[in-house]
Amino acid sequence: LDWVAPCFSFMSSASSVCGPDTDVTLCNRVSWFISNLTSKRIPHNILFAPVIGSLTGHLLTRVIVIPRKPQEEFDVGRAGFNAALGEISGMIIAQSRRHYDELTECKIETAIREQ
Repeated sequence: LDWVAPCFSFMSSASSVCGPDTDVTLCNRVSWFISNLTSKRIPHNILFAPVIGSLTGHLLTRVIVIPRKPQEEFDVGRAGFNAALGEISGMIIAQSRRHYDELTECKIETAIREQ
């Protein structure tokens, strides 16, 4: 997974696409991981994305967990935007028109990687 921020990717297996237990294994793995982050008080964002299985063509689920520093440790004034879920997902809302005009892809990636 090529992502701008360090993250963990979980995916449902092709063999679990049908039936009542469709994503129980995926849910258990993600739940265990999130519980560990929470017990260590590590803030995180979670994204759910549909993925077409390359071998089966079935619709699978990818869960991306992005551990991060607490929001108060992210220098919004210097970066010009927040590093919350929307921003990590690709939706940047600049703090001002000046910040918007000064943003570049490189600046955004650097700020998020430092997060």
